[in-house]
Amino acid sequence: MIISELKKDAKIKLTGSYVKALLIYLLYFVIIFLTTFLGIYIKNDLIYSIYQIIVLIFTVPFSFGVVASIMKITRNDDVGVIDFIKIGLKNIKGVWKTVGRTFLKLIIPIILLTASFVFLFALFMQNFVDLSNSTIRTVTISELLTPNFIIAFILVIVATIYAIYKSLSYSLSYYILFDNPELDGKEIVEKSKKLMRNNKLNLVLLTLSFVIWYMVIYLIGTFLSYILGSISVIITAFLSILLVPYVTGATICFYEELLSSSENNNNNNK
Repeated sequence: MIISELKKDAKIKLTGSYVKALLIYLLYFVIIFLTTFLGIYIKNDLIYSIYQIIVLIFTVPFSFGVVASIMKITRNDDVGVIDFIKIGLKNIKGVWKTVGRTFLKLIIPIILLTASFVFLFALFMQNFVDLSNSTIRTVTISELLTPNFIIAFILVIVATIYAIYKSLSYSLSYYILFDNPELDGKEIVEKSKKLMRNNKLNLVLLTLSFVIWYMVIYLIGTFLSYILGSISVIITAFLSILLVPYVTGATICFYEELLSSSENNNNNNK
């Protein structure tokens, strides 16, 4: 699998429809922003919690709708800018079954990651925070290099790597759900796990290949901050969003390459 070929294929498939793909993502992010912004004005804790749950119930399927819309674009299928909402609502049950099954598969990595951060936080609170007057004293490098902190940092790093490694197994679930809406959550995550076997590094390399672009965007944003001030944040965010359809398109090509290889192997084994 050649990363440059996947990215080249993504560019070809998005040619002529990149603006539409971008508008889909922009509209999705606007929905996320507005729902988050409106939540700020809810002062009652119970109502706020209910509001957050309702928002989550719908925005998660919307995220699937976005991926599905980009897949339609790369396959030259007709799709509108706001169709991701309809697609998400239509598949809300399947999306949540898939998300729920993925969460169950990742429960151990999540617990380990949470426990490692809690341990590190507890050490920090114990050593550097004066709870009597809620102050944090200055921390030196040598104080962070004590055995307890070194162990805590190692645990956080190991737990993070383990969580990322496990989550990569189920990273193709949305794409599989789009192609196989009749499958249940368990079948979808198992198929994703099967496709990703021995291919996790390839997906990591594909993802890392876009890092340099985001680094350039960060440098541009840093430069603009000296000229334009806070408005540079908006410009930087927009430049970052510009890349998102490209990243999604390349990931779709990655998925289709794995799918094609898997089908060929199955045919050869018959």
